[in-house]
Amino acid sequence: MLKNTLASLLGVTLGVITLPAAATENEQNSEAIIFIDQEQAALSTIYKVTFASKEIYNKAKISFHGQMLESHDKSFSLIVDLSKEEKQRLTDTAKQQGFKVDIQKATQWIKKRSRELEQIKEKMQQPSLSLRSGFDESAGGIPGFQCYETVEETFAEAQQIANKFSNIAQWLDVGNSWKKQHPDNSSQGYDIKVLKLTNTAIKGDKPKLFLNSGLHAREYATAPLALEFARHLTNNYGKDADITWILDHHEVHFMLHSNPDGRKIAENRLTKFQRKNANFTESGGSCRPVYKNGVDLNRNFSHDWEDNITGASDNACDDTYRGLREASELETQAIQNYMRKIWEDNRAPNRTDKAPLNTKGIFIDIHSHGGLVLWPWGDSSQEAPNNKELQTLGRRFAWFNQYSPKQASGLYPTTGASDDFAYGELGVAAFTFELGKSGTFFEPCESFNKTVKPNNLKALLYAAKVARTPYMTPSGPETLDLTLNTENSEVEPGTQVRLTASATDANFNHSNGRERTQRITEAQYSIDTPFWTAGHTAVPLEITGRQGNITGTIDTTGLEPGRHIVYVRTKDTSGQWGPVSAQFLQIKEGNTTPDDDNGDNNDNGQYIYQDRKAYGIKPGKYEFSKGLDIPQNAPNAKSAIVRFTVKHRDHSKLRIALVSQATRAGYFILRNNGNNADGIQKTYTSTIPANVFNNLKGKNWQLAFKDTSNNSDPITGVIIGWSIQFSR
Repeated sequence: MLKNTLASLLGVTLGVITLPAAATENEQNSEAIIFIDQEQAALSTIYKVTFASKEIYNKAKISFHGQMLESHDKSFSLIVDLSKEEKQRLTDTAKQQGFKVDIQKATQWIKKRSRELEQIKEKMQQPSLSLRSGFDESAGGIPGFQCYETVEETFAEAQQIANKFSNIAQWLDVGNSWKKQHPDNSSQGYDIKVLKLTNTAIKGDKPKLFLNSGLHAREYATAPLALEFARHLTNNYGKDADITWILDHHEVHFMLHSNPDGRKIAENRLTKFQRKNANFTESGGSCRPVYKNGVDLNRNFSHDWEDNITGASDNACDDTYRGLREASELETQAIQNYMRKIWEDNRAPNRTDKAPLNTKGIFIDIHSHGGLVLWPWGDSSQEAPNNKELQTLGRRFAWFNQYSPKQASGLYPTTGASDDFAYGELGVAAFTFELGKSGTFFEPCESFNKTVKPNNLKALLYAAKVARTPYMTPSGPETLDLTLNTENSEVEPGTQVRLTASATDANFNHSNGRERTQRITEAQYSIDTPFWTAGHTAVPLEITGRQGNITGTIDTTGLEPGRHIVYVRTKDTSGQWGPVSAQFLQIKEGNTTPDDDNGDNNDNGQYIYQDRKAYGIKPGKYEFSKGLDIPQNAPNAKSAIVRFTVKHRDHSKLRIALVSQATRAGYFILRNNGNNADGIQKTYTSTIPANVFNNLKGKNWQLAFKDTSNNSDPITGVIIGWSIQFSR
């Protein structure tokens, strides 16, 4: 009956035993009391370990994360479940590395847990009461933690997102949980699924951000944070310009529960400390307390799994049991296979080989708790070949969530982790977030909603922005507070829209070393076409002050009615562009001047032939606009005027001419005689001599333009629309 009830309570199977029908509720309660007694007997191995410094304490949080039950940042102490061997090893490591450690029985924690277990036992000794008694069943969520969705609620909402936002969301089956492949009467297991977000109408090889959560079952906050980020992206697509361009041009992948069997066990109050998956084959379900059964999936990944078992265990009842072989677990296989599907291998095979700086993609494994941002290597104290770039991005993330950024190696190495696999096997920029500073795997809903969720949503949004070049872009400045003076309303065509923003290179977390910060030297905007896309036109903006106050004017002449996206980026003295920020610009429907070679008459007897496109100005070489074909039947005119708007750093270096597309003969409008003020935008109007404009009719005419300076930048300015106007 004990085996049957264990399966009923935990939803697991013991070895290869075929289980009979589930026990009755009274039988379950009776056997659950036995499990409570067993856990109470096992409390003797719980210790309070106090360290002398924050540095060693943070390393210990990494090395003893599997054994850790609570953490206390103010006192640098951990509550850990240590075997005799683990306790001795910690003592020996302290002597070898020369740090002080105090190991005492965790008396207060043991008393608290004992009271909790006694309260559960008292309820279960009463007829018709169960582990869920006393909780509001209608509120949903995990009992006592209604801000955290259950496995079923998470999967149901992901399916609803895919149904509601079918143009940007897909809910994909990518594998099976252990129980899915080994079902019994107590549980049929789960599909391992991925929520993929991107605008499917825009094709191409898009950069990918892959978020994994729930790998360790008891870490309650991880999957709810990922699900909230998915909600944030889908609910604000088309409303927020940054989120819109991210989902248009990037992809975000969510494996919301990569250990759903284990999570289901951890949702039970009695077995909430379950860390591992539901594969109890090697232990036969014999581990006590019962939540120590299973395989630690974050010690099971294949990168260098066999090289060193430090930080992992071959004992099936240890918290860090790594499994019989590398990637032995179905859940691990699903994650690794999905990574290999979405990313090519961009790193050569030697451990010292660096991934190319233009490698795309970011992997983040979301865990709790500890308040850490970690990057490879975890299986060695050596720095990863891309450590400089990983460190820079890690310190960016830590600025948002206010966690401590550091390499993932603790007091001693940890093997078989997911982030080491992503970086080591594929060269992808890989990180682990350890959520929360409350000191518990069961983050209170209040702190989750007030700090964990909002701070980490900002970090994840930054990750989505820089996924195109994560080894490069984070060293560039951020563009902040981008606004257009349209007051979120439509503007008439031809309106001069004021753009303001700020930029900073200082948003790093310096709690564990400092990043070099630099002055902002350049800013640009582009309309509708992002900077990484061929054919974009980058328009210079003005920068004042070291803090990077950015201003500029957008001439909306020539923009089609409807919504446009204005992309802005900034560069520092290192020459590195930072991530893009964006805002929407809405142009009203309405009457405009006659289009291109339309030639219609207006009320003033004027005929206007207009080109609304923007063109980049390049140094040393003439570029040409498209041609305006002046009809033969256009009436005789008394005057002809060419008008164009230029944004350039030094107008005195410009040559701009009106030329025949057929003969290249023409007339200079600017010949190094423009205003030499730096970075200004100006509209020029020039009256064309009669001997020139009389020959225009029936010809295809263009603007020709170049920068005569020796500037090395590919584009130094922009022509923002031009026109020819004839008057009777």
